[in-house]
Amino acid sequence: MSNRSAARPPQQKLAKLERDSTYGFTLLEIILVISILGVIAGLSFPNLNRSYWKRQLNQTADHLGQLMRYAQSRAILKNQEYRLVINLEDKAYWLEYKDPTSEKKWQQLSGRLGRVAYVPAKVRLEADEESVNFTADGKMGKIDVKTCLDEYCLMISTKELNGYVYVYEF
Repeated sequence: MSNRSAARPPQQKLAKLERDSTYGFTLLEIILVISILGVIAGLSFPNLNRSYWKRQLNQTADHLGQLMRYAQSRAILKNQEYRLVINLEDKAYWLEYKDPTSEKKWQQLSGRLGRVAYVPAKVRLEADEESVNFTADGKMGKIDVKTCLDEYCLMISTKELNGYVYVYEF
């Protein structure tokens, strides 16, 4: 037998190539898969949106609680009075310290922890006082700050336990 009889003629190679190219997905199958993925994404988006805002609410409440604890520790450490100012109109809050050497009695704390923090758009901020003071002996003023997203609320309170900042679901 010669090598020539084992080789395929060019027409047979072309026919095999045409048959192989028929394997794959049809346009209808691709459109169906994309449609199903679109429906799944559409159904999950509202849940993701709600989760995002709930996370923003939790972060705001945690940040307020941590800032209060920091102010209490810093007041003791520096032997100086601090306060957390809450501006309900602008939905903002920040730390200040009492400066006996300055004409201005209260100075905004410098650095990352002294910056003005804003509450996210959909989160409501409610407080029964405009500020809470932290003294050098570890005492703090009594305040309830409520952060809410629709009907779900978190309370940051110094009224519950004397000398502690308590964050809980309300």
